[in-house]
Amino acid sequence: MVSFGRVLLVLALVLGAGLYLMMSGEWEDPRINFAFAIGLLVLLAMAYGYLVGSIPTAYLAGRLKRGIDIRQYGSGNIGASNVTRHLG
Repeated sequence: MVSFGRVLLVLALVLGAGLYLMMSGEWEDPRINFAFAIGLLVLLAMAYGYLVGSIPTAYLAGRLKRGIDIRQYGSGNIGASNVTRHLG
């Protein structure tokens, strides 16, 4: 299985090469520029999703709602099931 980090790395390398070609004037075709822009938007959306998905919202809910560390209760998991059991 390919990790998400490797996919991001390959996309960044491809888009970086495309950006270099675009800035050097090698690409004159507007369709290629549009495809590059779409690829860049996909890369940014993937990076944004990765970063937002890494935020432990269940842990934050425990901290904000009751001021507790949810990892110290129940199964010790930060998952939503443990939070629901102990925070209601």
